[in-house]
Amino acid sequence: MIRALVFLMALLLAGCAGMKLPPAPQDGFSASGRVIIRSGSESHYANFGWQAEPQTDRLSLGNPLGQTLAELEIHYLDSIPSYAVLYDADGRAQEGAPEALLLDATGMRLPVAGLRWWLQGVAAPGTASSRATADGQLIEQDGWRILASDFSETQPVRRGPRKIELTRGEVSVRIVISEWQWQTLSPP
Repeated sequence: MIRALVFLMALLLAGCAGMKLPPAPQDGFSASGRVIIRSGSESHYANFGWQAEPQTDRLSLGNPLGQTLAELEIHYLDSIPSYAVLYDADGRAQEGAPEALLLDATGMRLPVAGLRWWLQGVAAPGTASSRATADGQLIEQDGWRILASDFSETQPVRRGPRKIELTRGEVSVRIVISEWQWQTLSPP
């Protein structure tokens, strides 16, 4: 009985550790944390690791016990997602649109095409409205309302919000970033 309790506690503590922060690529960034997605009566929770390079992003999603749910590679052409490859928990790969792949594999509605920029508290290329508010940086783009707040650094340049809240219709996404790594030559 005591061994079972100790084993259960070890599993819970391992899950609390979340996703490991991937190393920051050259001229890019890495972030890790938690994401909560609510859509109607459904809720999803995952730990995540995001690694951004100039032409490719990698998103890893894991459950609270630390098991990988899916890994998504997003490939860009002129700052626009051109295609994505999703690797499921069994290592099988599928190619297609990033949001659709993630929804099919995990049930999560996550706007990954804009997250490369929204994680940093800036608008993605294209039409957007963006302004500073008392609560943080407010961005309205592609039907999403994005509020980035609690920036980790403000001097010499502002970088890395700790909280990002996205809303669109009945979908709400709350992202809490626990760790950042930057390897950029210029500010975001």
